[in-house]
Amino acid sequence: MSLGEMSWNIPLWFDIWFAGMAGGAYLVAFLANLYSGGSNRNLFRLAVYTGVPLAIIGVLLLVVDLGTPIWFWHLFTSFLPVAVMSMGTWILLAFLIIAFIMIILWVIEGDATKNAGKYSGNMAGTARRFSGFFAWINVIFAVLLITYPGVLLASTSQPIWSNTLLVPALFVASAVATGVALLILMAMLTNAVNNSSSSMLNSIVKWLFGSTGWQISKETMGQLSKSLLGLIVVEALILVGYVIWLGATGASGTEALDLLITGTLAIPFWITIVGVGLIIPLALLFMNRGKATLAVLTSASCVLLGGLALRAILIVGGQL
Repeated sequence: MSLGEMSWNIPLWFDIWFAGMAGGAYLVAFLANLYSGGSNRNLFRLAVYTGVPLAIIGVLLLVVDLGTPIWFWHLFTSFLPVAVMSMGTWILLAFLIIAFIMIILWVIEGDATKNAGKYSGNMAGTARRFSGFFAWINVIFAVLLITYPGVLLASTSQPIWSNTLLVPALFVASAVATGVALLILMAMLTNAVNNSSSSMLNSIVKWLFGSTGWQISKETMGQLSKSLLGLIVVEALILVGYVIWLGATGASGTEALDLLITGTLAIPFWITIVGVGLIIPLALLFMNRGKATLAVLTSASCVLLGGLALRAILIVGGQL
């Protein structure tokens, strides 16, 4: 069965959504930590800790979509770059395994720092170097997570997917935007947990980050909000270009465009992708400049919902 002929069911919508968020959050946090000289290390750790459960859910959704779980193992008998199930599974698992290795190394580093007598040599330094090495390796898989769905869709003969090279760009922009939105929400949640009086929650934070006083700074939160604003603008411009390109690529492209903006998918397209995913968060972030917590929280939530809607609507549109 070719990619264009296969059925992209609801579990795959969520799988691609979760994968995009995990990869986008990882990539943004990695770059933020890299170019800040390591001052955003906790943001990067937060991205990894968040990406692991998302990747696990993604793998489980692939199993569900197969119907018979035993078929899941058949995906590992060969590597097929043009098969979304095979490609997606390999990328997700590679990302997940490396992330697990990094977490283990961080735990070893933290324990060796506090209890140097338990280890021979500079175990903390060794663990730190290896975790840094694996962090670079996982950047490759994070990029693949956010790019492969759009590239695979664009390689089909379905008019709504193949008529424009902007489909991969749209998926990438959405993945990075949802990744930043996810980081904002998780940072708010973790900061709230950190400031709570619960000893159990504080112990979890201390185990994950090495300190009960850990939190994402206001400066970093402000930078994330500004980044989200810019990414929404970029995604909106790509979406406009995608619509224009569809209308200029002949009868098949025009039919696909009509399906989106005036046809069967018009209401969800305008309400969820354009309204909820772009206009509302753009307006809130622009008017508040990231200063109002509720506005930032609402904007990030809208971007996440818009990211899911984008994937669902384009995937459904390609199968009508």
